[in-house]
Amino acid sequence: WSPDAVSIAFSREGNRRWYISINRLDGSNSVGLGAEGFDPQWSPDGVKILFDCYSGICTMNRDGTNKREIVSEEREGHRRSVDHAKWSPDATKILFMVRNEENAKHIWVGHPDGSNIQKIISRYVIVSSKNDAPQWSPDGKFVVFKSHEEGELQDLYAIRADGMNEQRLTCSPEEERDFSISE
Repeated sequence: WSPDAVSIAFSREGNRRWYISINRLDGSNSVGLGAEGFDPQWSPDGVKILFDCYSGICTMNRDGTNKREIVSEEREGHRRSVDHAKWSPDATKILFMVRNEENAKHIWVGHPDGSNIQKIISRYVIVSSKNDAPQWSPDGKFVVFKSHEEGELQDLYAIRADGMNEQRLTCSPEEERDFSISE
């Protein structure tokens, strides 16, 4: 849903690739935005769309113009996978996952223009489903994620957006999954 509750952004398959499209909630005015990618996320003000493009994380205006790659999968000669991008509630930051050569996933945060990108958590982060992906707290001060201590089951953790003060939120003999944060 767009923040104004008028449109929806989605991925549509065509020629064995995925493309970002939008249309009104009544199904009318379907427009392909010409950008290859998936998992589109509206900015909180509805002006931009953040999405996983085939080469990294990209943004574009809601009309498909001004497409920019802000995080590349190529870094210092190494290939990595980046995905699960999310806007902060105030649209001043994005968070995303990076999977390295050892298949370990880590959380990174940066500005939507691609600057000031930093890894905030170096531990192995678990994403079993889209609902397990790291999420911002409603005030944008924390990131909640799923991980585990060595030899233990998966629990939920929170860390400040600057990478400080990690805290364990759950500690149970069962595995946590598909979490949601209330306002």
